[in-house]
Amino acid sequence: MEWRFLAAVKLIHAVVHADIISEFMSRDPTYDDRATSATNVMDQKELKSFLRCASYCTRTSECKSVMYNSRTHFCQVLSVYLDSGSDIGPQTSTGWNYYLRKIGIQTTESVISTTTSVAMTTALDIHTTESVISTTTSVDMTTPFDCSIWHPYNGHWYRLDTIQRSFTQSQTFCQVLFSNAYVIEVESQGENDWLLSLTATHCGNPHEYWLNGYDNDDSGSFTWLHGGTISSYKNWYGGEPSESTEKCIVSSTGYLGVWNDISCSERRPVVCERDN
Repeated sequence: MEWRFLAAVKLIHAVVHADIISEFMSRDPTYDDRATSATNVMDQKELKSFLRCASYCTRTSECKSVMYNSRTHFCQVLSVYLDSGSDIGPQTSTGWNYYLRKIGIQTTESVISTTTSVAMTTALDIHTTESVISTTTSVDMTTPFDCSIWHPYNGHWYRLDTIQRSFTQSQTFCQVLFSNAYVIEVESQGENDWLLSLTATHCGNPHEYWLNGYDNDDSGSFTWLHGGTISSYKNWYGGEPSESTEKCIVSSTGYLGVWNDISCSERRPVVCERDN
């Protein structure tokens, strides 16, 4: 009985895997074990199967292809279709399989429902109901907003993290996410409005978020640490900045994104930004 059950499970996985590839992704072994620029990698995370990697890709229209490593279970979500121009050489490890997302297909969910019932009438009489695989796929252009991935705005990419950390810890967190990422620097009214939209409207989490500015000389003028310039756009709340000992800035996305200076040791959530 056990071997029959395991065989059914393997069949289920094979059928669903084939369905996902035929409907939403296509294999291109030309770029197996190949690497691309970090700017083309939207995200990388550990996922238990290719199916989850493919599903992760379909949550955002920016995903064009994926690399999945069945040995390490790492999934790379790419913003490009690999070609001779975006291929920069071999990966640092082997086992990576390349899949392209098919153009024009958006999926909201794939549901795999498996029912297996076993009735034993005698020691030698085993009746096994056939496993039923039902995969439901709907085409929906209003894909739910995923707050756990990078999102583009005006040539930059942004990712929200709601865990509260000190300013220094938040800087480190962003750099670990992506080598060229940093705490968000709000340099225009448009970018301020995007921060409000991302945190409060799309993700339903209005809060005070760190900004990547620092008062180096107690003057009340804050320098963007990544850009290296004094912030020309300002959105201070009335009476702020108020304390010379408060060296860091937060944006209150629950109140028009107004700025307040606070101690850098306070703990706040963060939106990370990268240039491309």
